[in-house]
Amino acid sequence: MRSELVSSPVPYSKAEAHYQKGDSTIELVITDSGFQPIVVEPIMMFLAPGYDEQSGGTHRKAVAVNGSPGSESWSARSRRGEVTALVGNRFIVAGTGLDVGNLDGVRAAVRAVNFGRLAGLR
Repeated sequence: MRSELVSSPVPYSKAEAHYQKGDSTIELVITDSGFQPIVVEPIMMFLAPGYDEQSGGTHRKAVAVNGSPGSESWSARSRRGEVTALVGNRFIVAGTGLDVGNLDGVRAAVRAVNFGRLAGLR
């Protein structure tokens, strides 16, 4: 586990956890944007309903994650996947799987976060 507070160019904080099983790794990162648009804007395009892109063997699409806007990406070639959700227009919950067979474990890690509790934080 690791956490950090960034103060420039805008304040935000994040916490990271890494899980490993054999050669597979899942990294879970929760970022508190502090409602700073500059922190959430880079992911907004991928969260738009209907977003679907296939490029270079990677498929990325918008999905709902625990009722929040989210996205998933998967590359079978590199065995790398990502699941991201924006919770309460403030928190970015992102899971990245490296050397994984599919997105199931990454989805489970992100969905295990209590989105209701995060959204209720002040």
